[in-house]
Amino acid sequence: MKTAVVTGASSGIGKAISVRLLALGFEVIGISRSIQKQNFNPPNITALQADLSNEKSTLKLCENLKRTSVHILVNCAGFGRFEPHEELNHQTILDMTFLNLTSPMLLTNTLLRSLKTNEGYLININSIEAIRPSKFAGVYSATKAGLKAFSDSLFEETRKSGLSITNINPDMTESSF
Repeated sequence: MKTAVVTGASSGIGKAISVRLLALGFEVIGISRSIQKQNFNPPNITALQADLSNEKSTLKLCENLKRTSVHILVNCAGFGRFEPHEELNHQTILDMTFLNLTSPMLLTNTLLRSLKTNEGYLININSIEAIRPSKFAGVYSATKAGLKAFSDSLFEETRKSGLSITNINPDMTESSF
């Protein structure tokens, strides 16, 4: 059975992707701060709780996933605070940057050899804000543009490996976000 790792799997786009992958027969390792296995019907889900805005929690998760054979990595966890930049506190800026950009890069670093070996898929859920300027979204837009640039560069780096890399830039969606 092929394995997919999905961050942000407890709600919104991440949960929808997890449910779809389960229906397609994948084993899903769903990651979020609040994920509960009982929120999913199929038996092939492993629910891992981790705060991906926290360096220590993310590095511990990476260590736990290091030997996992993975066919799909979906970096979906993220958050945004939309207000004037001078109103953001330092911790919000740090948390948003770590969750939206640093965590996906660390998870990709951990799982990249496996993804390449399995000729797998790296899917980064960015945002429409990655490709257009938006008022009151400077930090959010910067993190999503950074994730898009990371994906584009990684595509060039791995283009002969059989790994497929996809950026998805959704606009407004119906979710708690």
